[in-house]
Amino acid sequence: MVIKKPPSFDWQAYPVDSIEYKDARDRHESESKRYRTNYFYIASSVGIASIIVGVIAPATLGMGFVLGGVFSLVLGYVAAWDVLSDIIKFITLLIALMLLILGSFKMLKSEKN
Repeated sequence: MVIKKPPSFDWQAYPVDSIEYKDARDRHESESKRYRTNYFYIASSVGIASIIVGVIAPATLGMGFVLGGVFSLVLGYVAAWDVLSDIIKFITLLIALMLLILGSFKMLKSEKN
């Protein structure tokens, strides 16, 4: 998969009421939606994988991975919140929440020992 730059649109190239303007705007919106959806899938995959590595790793190193994973998830959600379906939002947030709870229990358990 090749990651491309976000789509751009020259808003002043066409008169606002023209058919070309509406076609170009529709093309831009569909490309932008696809770009943001792909950005979310990549960011959430990297974020969840980072949180999993952080849960498995020792506490000092794991905290950095968990924090990086959380930031990656937040950036993915901010970029694509309005284009994602509700079920995708729910499932990925549930997975991230379960991983964070599991990680916090693991870190608390390792501090007691």
